[in-house]
Amino acid sequence: MPLLIYFLFTRGTAIVYHQIVIVLVLVVIASSILYLTIGKRDKVLRLIPLTIFLLYFFSFLGSFDNIFSYNDFDRFFGLYMSLTAPPFFSIFLLKYYKREGNVDLFIRFIFNSGVFIATVNIFMFIMLLSGNYSMIFSYTDYLGLGSYIKDLGSYFIRPAGYFFDYHSQYYIPSITLFILYKNKISVTRKVKFFATTLIVLSILVSGVKTAYLTLIFCFLYLLIRKLNFVTVLKYVFSLVVFFFVMDFFLGSLLYDLGYKIVTHDVIIFIEHFTQVPSMLVKKYPLVFFVGGQVDFQNFVYSEVYYVTMLYYIGIIGVTVFFIFPALYLLIKSNDEFVNLLTLIFILSLVHYSVFKISINVLGTALFYFYFFKHLFYRPQACLAS
Repeated sequence: MPLLIYFLFTRGTAIVYHQIVIVLVLVVIASSILYLTIGKRDKVLRLIPLTIFLLYFFSFLGSFDNIFSYNDFDRFFGLYMSLTAPPFFSIFLLKYYKREGNVDLFIRFIFNSGVFIATVNIFMFIMLLSGNYSMIFSYTDYLGLGSYIKDLGSYFIRPAGYFFDYHSQYYIPSITLFILYKNKISVTRKVKFFATTLIVLSILVSGVKTAYLTLIFCFLYLLIRKLNFVTVLKYVFSLVVFFFVMDFFLGSLLYDLGYKIVTHDVIIFIEHFTQVPSMLVKKYPLVFFVGGQVDFQNFVYSEVYYVTMLYYIGIIGVTVFFIFPALYLLIKSNDEFVNLLTLIFILSLVHYSVFKISINVLGTALFYFYFFKHLFYRPQACLAS
């Protein structure tokens, strides 16, 4: 969809591709609700739309509290719909799983998407370095994001990426990387090596700090799972050598980037994650608990998406949608891939809303599929039903 609409833009037809995607999301949600409410369907899964409706109702009540003069109901509805799309889409994955006993077809689709997106990202990076970037910049500017590239400073060059928004390009490739690592699909060694190299390279050239932190945390998780002295020594040595080699060829870029992350991003994360919620509890308790204020970000800015979500769905919604499913899977699941997918999802919420951008919704739907599968079904009960 992004590339198709971009191609039309180069031919003189300007369309914001997100407007088309949101229509497709609405179709998925409507189809999911119809599937669960008409005929003899799974009674357990009917809890999903019921829970989402109750959360929406409470947030809707919170929207009537006009703290400021701004209160856009249309934006509130659209944002809530984009948040609920992944769990609604996972309903179809659960149906497929109950019939086939796996979701291998969907995982292969994610894999193919990740390789394709990584290829596009690298191509955009090459175009950016070559100076042949005016049309891509024009489209990002049309989307309202073009000016962002002017504020990146001297640390790195950041390509727009497949979604033309600079931040969301790593999400599906990251999931694909661990699909390969955990052998969730069957490919030859050459394909695995080529795809892994392609994906890692696309993430490295993305300039997305959240992507770098996500990979670091995922590798630390894998390291802890296999913890012994020899393994730790091997990993630490490899990382140190890799860092210094890459930093030499990139002109101290990694050092500068790491310094910026520690002195700027980490401090912002701590401040926003503590001070803003504390302020909400004291001054705007209704917003803190049920949200409903989509324009609150214009007055109390936060770069941490967990905190921004408080403005929209409150701590109740954040807990039900994000915190509880993630913690439940990390505690209950023994599958390394599921835990890695959960870590990618958790960390995607640290900065921007990458988890619900375009096809990224499908990667998040896979996370919710595993959550609902662990919550509602025992493995042996699925094929029998």
